[in-house]
Amino acid sequence: AHYYRFDELVKGRYYRKGDQPDHPTGPHLQVDWEGAYPIKPNLKVAEISEGSELREAATDFNTCYGEFLELLTRAYNGQPSLLLEAVPIMFEFRNIIVELIRNPLPGHPGKYSSPTYEIPHSAKQAAVAGQAEVIA
Repeated sequence: AHYYRFDELVKGRYYRKGDQPDHPTGPHLQVDWEGAYPIKPNLKVAEISEGSELREAATDFNTCYGEFLELLTRAYNGQPSLLLEAVPIMFEFRNIIVELIRNPLPGHPGKYSSPTYEIPHSAKQAAVAGQAEVIA
């Protein structure tokens, strides 16, 4: 569902019931691209001032995102009940994303912060361990 919503934004047209994938035929969708926050692409935590609230938010997002991916990995590898636990985490990291993109990025004139998607090592290890349990 997310893919098709983004596709509607890019193509400027809504999907209708019965439309073919990649070909929305519904009403036009107006997008104010000038109203979007100009985030810095491929931002890394190391580029954000140490000790700042912005860096703390970026780190919090990465931790939250890592936990989310770990739950999804475990859910799709034999523990489907964990999928429900992942839903509230999606809302949590959505709120952190909003906090990040609404803040100008010091040292980068005209750019705003963004999630960095740097998954903490502990989350990577947990996901690998979870997969090993399923395989065993």
